[in-house]
Amino acid sequence: MIEPLPTTSSQAKHAVMAINYFTWWVEAKSLAQITEANTTSFVMENIVYRFGTPMAIIIDLELPKVLWAYRTTKRTATGETPYSLAFKIEAVSPIEHRLTSFNVQHFELEDSETKLRASLGLLEEKQHRAAERVAAYQSKIARCFNRNVKT
Repeated sequence: MIEPLPTTSSQAKHAVMAINYFTWWVEAKSLAQITEANTTSFVMENIVYRFGTPMAIIIDLELPKVLWAYRTTKRTATGETPYSLAFKIEAVSPIEHRLTSFNVQHFELEDSETKLRASLGLLEEKQHRAAERVAAYQSKIARCFNRNVKT
C-alpha cells in the first residue's frame, strides 16, 4: 500500500501495487480508500485473473514513472524486459514518439500484426530462455557468495 499521496480528481490518495518476481511485471492502482473490498478487487482483477497469485506487494511514490521504468528495463537475471515477457514485444518509449524514431517512422499496422501473430509461439521459448538465465544468474551469485563466505 502507498499512502497518502496527493489527492487526485477522482479523490484517490492511496495506491496498491503488486509485483511478479519472475517477470518483474508490476501492476498498480490508485484508491480513494484502503478497504478490504477494493484491495481484494485489485488483486483479483489485475493479478490473479491475469497472472496468478502475487508474490509480493511493494510501495513507491513515483508510481507512473516507476512502473514505466521497471517494466521497460532489462533484468540481469532474465536478460529481458518484463514488458517483453508479458506482451511478446518491446515497448516504444514516449520519447520515441516525440522524436519519431526509426521504429515509429517505419511502423505499419498490417506488418506489425503479421509479425505479432508469427511471434505468438515464441513467448514460451523466450520465457524458457529467461528461466535458464535466472538459474545461471542465481548460480553465479551463489558461487560469488560462497567464495566470500569464511567457514
